Amino acid sequence: MTLRNYITTIEGAKRAREIATRKENRLLAPRLTDYNLIPEIYGRYKTLGVRREFSRRVFVLVIVSLYSPKSLVGYKLNEGLRDRLAALFMCERSLVSHLMRNTIFWYKNDKSYQDAVNLALEELGYSDF
Repeated sequence: MTLRNYITTIEGAKRAREIATRKENRLLAPRLTDYNLIPEIYGRYKTLGVRREFSRRVFVLVIVSLYSPKSLVGYKLNEGLRDRLAALFMCERSLVSHLMRNTIFWYKNDKSYQDAVNLALEELGYSDF
């Protein structure tokens, strides 16, 4: 490889990284930021009739996808969100962490859980990702 080709390759890699970074930033940006809406969303969610064994887990994934999508791929949950969910569920923060654990695995591998999450997002008006 000549120096010219090397420079051209580096420039191409830099452009590709910049494009990927912009796309990642757009995808990881929260759709909602006002935590005061969470109780209202939960009230609407409870009327959907999600199967009891999935109920909290589905809601947690819905809220995480709206308020902290970066945590769906391994980043930390946005500040204060775990506390808000714990207050809403009247439970310890550790239970929220437990509910969050493996939600992506369930979503990818359990068709009924995936259907429940998708239906909840659709019924709540947030299905356009």
